[in-house]
Amino acid sequence: MIDANRTGDSIGRPAGWIRVFVAGPPCSGKSAAGAVLAGLLGLPFADLDRLVERAVGTTVPEIFRTRGEAGFRAAESACLAEAVGGGGEFVMALGGGTLLDPENLGLVLAAGIVVTLLADPAALAARMSAQRAARPLSGDAAALLRLLEDRRAHYAALPNPVDTSGMTVTEAAEAAAAVVRRALLS
Repeated sequence: MIDANRTGDSIGRPAGWIRVFVAGPPCSGKSAAGAVLAGLLGLPFADLDRLVERAVGTTVPEIFRTRGEAGFRAAESACLAEAVGGGGEFVMALGGGTLLDPENLGLVLAAGIVVTLLADPAALAARMSAQRAARPLSGDAAALLRLLEDRRAHYAALPNPVDTSGMTVTEAAEAAAAVVRRALLS
């Protein structure tokens, strides 16, 4: 699962002191910026999609093909609950639809800080076309734009938004780190 068996750090933070959940639509940079964010914060990184793949024993597109979206979401929710219940500090990239489930949303809000990476639809579509990874619910630009429209209110309601339009991965991670630091001080 997540290597989060830390006992504290040099400034006296106890283990479990910080958990950051990186949310947002597909192609917003959750995985890439999340990994850099974890490095900036000195925390372990986990990608929820990779945890699901490990638990199920196959890829996300194959899970969607054989079990459907409901089967994927059930596995995703179980892996999220296990990671949160396991204790320790981490940064976790969530799937684009993870927080559509009110139980998942409540879980992450209670367990840590949610940072929501956003970008304008044109930037997200451009990023998607540059990637070669299969995306079960947003396979092409038109599907992505439909998904973004369907979920617009959902993403807008999530906390701690960071607009990554025009940012590099490192810039997005630095902006997310600033949000985390502000949240910790409040």
